Amino acid sequence: MKRFKLVFTTTILFLLLLARCEENETTADTESETIKIGFLHNFSNTTDKSRLNTLLMAVEEVNNNGDIFGRKIELVYQDTQGDTNVIKQKATQMIADGIVAILGLNGSTQTLVMSKAVTIPAGIVHIGHLQTSASISSLNDQNLVWRTCPSDAFQGNIAAKYVVDTWNPTNVAVIYVNDTYGKGLANVFKTKITELGKTVNTFKSFESSATNFDNTFLNEIFSKKPDLIYVVGEAAITATFTVNAQVYLTDNPQNIPHIMGCDATYNSGVFLPNADKNFSVGMRGTKPSIKKDALNYATFVANFKAKYGTEPTATACAEIYDAFYLIVYAMLKAGEKTFESKDNKQISQAIAQNLKRISGGDQTYQGPTINVNEFSKAKTILPSGEINYDGASGNVDLDENGDIKSGYYELWEVVKSGNELKFETKTYIQYP
Repeated sequence: MKRFKLVFTTTILFLLLLARCEENETTADTESETIKIGFLHNFSNTTDKSRLNTLLMAVEEVNNNGDIFGRKIELVYQDTQGDTNVIKQKATQMIADGIVAILGLNGSTQTLVMSKAVTIPAGIVHIGHLQTSASISSLNDQNLVWRTCPSDAFQGNIAAKYVVDTWNPTNVAVIYVNDTYGKGLANVFKTKITELGKTVNTFKSFESSATNFDNTFLNEIFSKKPDLIYVVGEAAITATFTVNAQVYLTDNPQNIPHIMGCDATYNSGVFLPNADKNFSVGMRGTKPSIKKDALNYATFVANFKAKYGTEPTATACAEIYDAFYLIVYAMLKAGEKTFESKDNKQISQAIAQNLKRISGGDQTYQGPTINVNEFSKAKTILPSGEINYDGASGNVDLDENGDIKSGYYELWEVVKSGNELKFETKTYIQYP
């Protein structure tokens, strides 16, 4: 009888200990679970890690000031090499690994390829910071493609109005890179300047693989003696255009037309040292920008400098910072129950449903403004209340197409300083 009692007692103790161990393992698993957010970026084409560092800082800000319903955020980042096939492969793997949203990519074409082939079919949100093509607005995206940079519908309109008000051209030529970005921006510009009563006599594309412009191409442009050329192309090929055009005009003398560029041209390390120092002087252009004297931007830069010892040097760091926080606040608004299933598609759908709402873009739901450095404040309001996030890049109110409702642009000019070229800011324009 005593032996039976001893065996029984030992068995009970063993079962209790096993149950306790299983409980601890479950708790540890829960505590170790993270919410994964993906970041796809062409790291092979740059040594500048400002955008990655921006996101790592933002993740740290959230994780050090609480969490998302008991779970920390994990940033999963991959190098796309600027290759759309690699992008599709990496995005597919990220989704299989459980990410709830994807940030990044380096342009409109990449976004359209990935979203159509991968993220939309998978039901996963993508928020971009450099994707400006107007065609993204009309994409059948099931509410899954968003951006914190303004649409080229704004930039093309601003550029057209500016050249009419400033130079009043009568004979316009437009040359553009034959891709999603180039065609979109060039067509917006052409439509607007035509509405303003000006004539576009030349509308000509060049391939993204182009390395120079031969006399046949240049003759088609200059034989019609344009008084304005609008150039939509990356910095390297636009710089080459200025060199080729100067040689052509030396051999075929005529007045140099006004030249208007775009955001893709604005690259100090590429355009300025390679452009012709005569033809390109006086060239002007537009690029999405931010109000650098705004408090939220100043706070963001101060935080970045405190952490990394320098200010962010890459473009659109503030925009990708805001994209991250829009996801975070949309998750908080979705509520804890959304995360019980641990289904990344379900969580992503909830993010999509709340992005417009927490950005202040839905007039039905308006709450107090949440600024940079106010994550803790937002947590006291969400999910039951409403917020209006104002970010490092400015007002990020999102519309039904996933676009911000207004854009802030810098108008720049190429000037000569000694024997070197530099970009000089002329003014800032908000549109609309």
